[in-house]
Amino acid sequence: MGIFFINGTKGPIKQSNISRDPKLRMKIAKILIRYIGGAMDRLTKKTDSGYYVSADDVESHRNGYSGEAVAKLAKFENFYDELLKNQEKTELEMEELRSQGKTNTVKFKQLFANKLNNSQILTTLKYCGLQ
Repeated sequence: MGIFFINGTKGPIKQSNISRDPKLRMKIAKILIRYIGGAMDRLTKKTDSGYYVSADDVESHRNGYSGEAVAKLAKFENFYDELLKNQEKTELEMEELRSQGKTNTVKFKQLFANKLNNSQILTTLKYCGLQ
């Protein structure tokens, strides 16, 4: 197994190397956050009176609007819908396992963790006024 480093070289990496060296784990985590989970490219700009979107990011049509800002809003709405569907599906699966007395199984515990994670995301969205 190999890993590609930021400078473009490739070298072997072993699981034990990472787990034994906390400094290496922290360095890798910082790199991943910076290069994978960085800040979102915002289309909205904040003003004292609210938010606005550049006219370059929205196009007016006879039936409404389109453009990059509208597409990003649609992606968010799709994400939210999918999150709600996953939460409902997870709860149904957990209920099924509960009825079979399988609450100590790995699957049940994983579903429970997924439910907590989804709940946290939904709570954050609600706190931000996005529900």
